[in-house]
Amino acid sequence: MLGAAGTPPVDALAPLGSGVPVYADPAACDASSAVVVAVCPPSGTTRAAHEMSRTADWALTLVREWLAQPHLARTRLVFVTCDAVDPADEGVHADRDDARPGAAAAVASHAPVWGLVRSALREHPGRFALIDVDDHPDSHAALPALLADSEPEAAVRRGTVYVPKLVPLVEAAPKRRPRDPDGTVLVTGGTGSLGMLVARHLVTAQAAAVRAAAAVAGGPVVLLGRSAGGWVAHAVAERLESEGAAPTAVVLVDTCPPVHGDQARAFPGMASDVLRQAAEFAASAPARLTAMARYFELFANWTPTPLACPTLYVRAEHPLPDTDPPPQWSLPHTEVTVPGDHFTLVDQHAHTTAEAIHTRLTDSA
Repeated sequence: MLGAAGTPPVDALAPLGSGVPVYADPAACDASSAVVVAVCPPSGTTRAAHEMSRTADWALTLVREWLAQPHLARTRLVFVTCDAVDPADEGVHADRDDARPGAAAAVASHAPVWGLVRSALREHPGRFALIDVDDHPDSHAALPALLADSEPEAAVRRGTVYVPKLVPLVEAAPKRRPRDPDGTVLVTGGTGSLGMLVARHLVTAQAAAVRAAAAVAGGPVVLLGRSAGGWVAHAVAERLESEGAAPTAVVLVDTCPPVHGDQARAFPGMASDVLRQAAEFAASAPARLTAMARYFELFANWTPTPLACPTLYVRAEHPLPDTDPPPQWSLPHTEVTVPGDHFTLVDQHAHTTAEAIHTRLTDSA
């Protein structure tokens, strides 16, 4: 096991005198073990935002350390969380008649572990698993038998194990919502060659929308994109220039070059900050983190080409916690630095950022 003695899951799996070894880190683990368990650290404060960030960093660090140990290639690491998910919300086949009256709400600080480990499982099938338990003694007692199974995900409630599976639809399907032609579509799972086709379609549609808007409004066209949206703005500008309808300028707001290594270093800090904001503001949604990750995948093989029109790069003055400043945009551009970090430059400092962009565009006109 990886963890500290004294917590119920650890005591259930490695009680004193049982002979079950408890390891301090992955490097110390015995390669002969088929399964090693990592117990998610309990919440230590009432600051949900801090706990979510701390736990996400813990899980990400542990996944990286685990994958860096060649001798553990045949050993599965199982993350044990506490009340991080609701079996009904996760789509598992669960009889809700056994729900505990007055049961505690899900532990928000453990929820990010499920998203991070699920992403790791996509790239490394069979290397990880997830088990979520409640605080009932029978649930902790069910862990040893469950670890011998090969299920990648499971939830234990009052000693009963639930796993995701398909079940017959017991009631009529809801009426399909009409498609909104002006709405936003999030495409997930589109990577590799499929991702390039999806990206090309999105760029073509955006270019057509820009041409149509320019025909109605008249005047110069400036394309602006923030973060990964800057990739879309640049790609649309490439398309418009190839069609003889080049924009007047392109504005990239704190956009990193689409290079995999740079993205990998920047993403953990961005992910932690998204989790922090999700805990502090009810309007935030976990889908934001998923969408950000999909952008990284969708443009993973895309390389921007130089534009004939000028490019203005707007850089945030402060990097995110635990991250280096974003690398320089490699293509020709002019640059302006504005107050704030990757997120606050369009939040608390939105007015200052807008003024800086307006001034630079006006001066270059």
